Amino acid sequence: MEKKLVKYMTNFDLTDVLGFGKLLEVEEKDDFLEYMVDIVAAFCECDRAKRRKLLKLAKDVYKNNTEVDRQRHKHATTSISNDAATINEADNAASKN
Repeated sequence: MEKKLVKYMTNFDLTDVLGFGKLLEVEEKDDFLEYMVDIVAAFCECDRAKRRKLLKLAKDVYKNNTEVDRQRHKHATTSISNDAATINEADNAASKN
């Protein structure tokens, strides 16, 4: 279960990590890596039922963030394509004059 949690947390935003830490009552630290280790350690100390619920939550956050990232990338690619088309049109118009 810990490996899955770490996998899911790789796609967490900072606010997701902080919220997950709050759920596990882990004290925030200046050293982010140590904070992540403490989150995983606190997760391991929970009973199996709570770990399963938390893992499902982590998986849902992971899926949501993956979809948001996909949409951002799609939007960015579309914007770049539109910008390139606009530049090409301007170049064509300038070369005709």
